[in-house]
Amino acid sequence: MTKATKCENQKCVRKSRLLAHILHGAESLILQHMIRYLGENIVLLQHDGVTCKEPVDTDALSDHIAEMTGYQVQFDIEKLTLDLSRDDIDTFEPVNHEEIFQTYAA
Repeated sequence: MTKATKCENQKCVRKSRLLAHILHGAESLILQHMIRYLGENIVLLQHDGVTCKEPVDTDALSDHIAEMTGYQVQFDIEKLTLDLSRDDIDTFEPVNHEEIFQTYAA
């Protein structure tokens, strides 16, 4: 399936490619506003979301995104657990968590 939209090389654009382009633009706009809204709470940008230091009010974030972009989106939140005492080969090595937290505290 193609959409009768001509590119510079005069070929028609596939509908799937056109839709992907539109969705990437929408996702980029949403992520830009998420970054501004969440600010210093963000510790990691991911492909389709962020990791934050503190829990986020996802309803308030959804309202903000709707107000700023016109897109109605919902966000899921998942608490990540920290277990620094295990590695991939099941060996145990004592870890001083307080030292790690002090080292990386902002």
